[in-house]
Amino acid sequence: MRNILFILFFILSCESSIEVEESDSLLRPEGNDDRVELLGMTVNDISSTGFEVVISYQNDLNLNATGTFYYCNETDDPTCDPLNGTSVTVSKSGTKFYHTIKNLSSPNDPGDRINTLFVVSDPDGFLGVDSFDADVNLSL
Repeated sequence: MRNILFILFFILSCESSIEVEESDSLLRPEGNDDRVELLGMTVNDISSTGFEVVISYQNDLNLNATGTFYYCNETDDPTCDPLNGTSVTVSKSGTKFYHTIKNLSSPNDPGDRINTLFVVSDPDGFLGVDSFDADVNLSL
């Protein structure tokens, strides 16, 4: 034991500085990651007054990713940007973000085209893309 301590002391005294780097491969089992990865977005139950959006994801083992859904009426304003329109924080369950847009009324009329955007936020970062967009035509 005395020999080991002497060798360690000798090594440390010869170095002006020692850097220790964190390595994900040492801290996490292979394939595990806290960075969220979006897999796909589907729009369901489209009616004249709303629709449901579901975004599937993986990773985010510490469950701290959040999502925001934005939308605007492209029929009324062809240059609309969803980021400047209505925004809602989406719910999360299992490996899906989801939200139902309902009770839309004028100026969001039946048959209108709604421009949508989903954006994920994760303090740990993300793998791949951080958003999905889609155009939704409300039913007549």
